[in-house]
Amino acid sequence: MRNLPNKEKIKNNPLNLSIYLIIFITLILFLLAGFISTEFYRFNNILMILRLSTFFIVVGLGQGFVILTGGIDLSIPWAMTTAGILLTTLSRGNDDTLIWVVPVVLLSGVLIGLINGIGIAYLSITPLIMTLAMNVIIRGLILVAIFGTPRGTTPPMITQMMSGNMIFGISSIFVIVAVIIFLSIIILEKTTYGRQIYAIGNSSQAAYLSGINVNIHLVSVYVISGFLSALGGIMLTGYSTLAFVNMGDPYLLPSIAVVVVGGTSIVGGRGKPIGTVAGAVLLTVLSTILTALLLPAAIRNIIYGLVILITVFLSRQSN
Repeated sequence: MRNLPNKEKIKNNPLNLSIYLIIFITLILFLLAGFISTEFYRFNNILMILRLSTFFIVVGLGQGFVILTGGIDLSIPWAMTTAGILLTTLSRGNDDTLIWVVPVVLLSGVLIGLINGIGIAYLSITPLIMTLAMNVIIRGLILVAIFGTPRGTTPPMITQMMSGNMIFGISSIFVIVAVIIFLSIIILEKTTYGRQIYAIGNSSQAAYLSGINVNIHLVSVYVISGFLSALGGIMLTGYSTLAFVNMGDPYLLPSIAVVVVGGTSIVGGRGKPIGTVAGAVLLTVLSTILTALLLPAAIRNIIYGLVILITVFLSRQSN
């Protein structure tokens, strides 16, 4: 196989400035929060912010793989919702069933991603159309299957995972998410597969001429996104203790925002997983502050959008 296109550009583009900028803005927001309420600095509140950020991190990392190839995944909401509904319906709140229910739930996300990838790579359907249509189709299928109402409850073990079950003194969900972050960094920055993902994002045609199986790689990133969306659905169900219709809807735009705010190019070929993590924490802190201000929803949305736009603009100027 010939050298990958733009390999040196990919390797030498650390995006350090944009990540530092995101951290700086997050710290400023964190300091401003102290003027709103001294309760903001309590350990339990900080822990809650970090726990809420894990949802954005997991689905954002999945979306990040897709965006790096120049695609987009709009099926995340109902991949998450499907996972939550399957978890509660199949387990009926019983921990003993998790040994087979969790793999089935995760496989549902893989299947959604596989169908997305095949439609995009082999049928040449635009990612926007394919994933949006998939989201609508899944929604219809699940609503018909459950007659409009999810059943069952979340198994206690999943709830404990989200609320404070410890591994070596650390909440287990933080350990799980840390492993996912670590694997994402290793895969994208230290492997040939990762360099090929960047190459496809820079130019799929050049990547193909370099000997990369572009179609297989495109399918793989949507499978990764589907898998992490299903995991996000399990986490959300554990946090809320039940599954409900449209539970994944609030995570569609944030899954894209945390990736772009984190310095990843929306057209693909440039970005780092650690930037997505930083973007997730920033948007979680911002959301928490806006909620604490008790502003009308419309005003919160305006401020939220403006901060995202400003952060993305400054991030682009720093690179």
